[in-house]
Amino acid sequence: DWKKFGRLTVEKQIESDLKGNLQYLCVCECGKQRSAVGVQLRSGKVKSCGCLNSQASRERAITRNKNLILIHDVSGKIISTKKVKHET
Repeated sequence: DWKKFGRLTVEKQIESDLKGNLQYLCVCECGKQRSAVGVQLRSGKVKSCGCLNSQASRERAITRNKNLILIHDVSGKIISTKKVKHET
């Protein structure tokens, strides 16, 4: 029974990295696969394939720029933004 860390679910153990740390093949909630070192998974340093950082960046940009429309996927995650042009 594999564990979940943030948005990542561990599928299987793979070869160790160059420092001898155990690595795992993980699948992110967004569907992408990535490898991750076990220590980083357990410490919370690695939580996603990178999509979490992308989403956080978009959300920060949105709070700074109120002229954006958010485009969501069916699960409610922001997948894109579109600038709104105001007529003067």
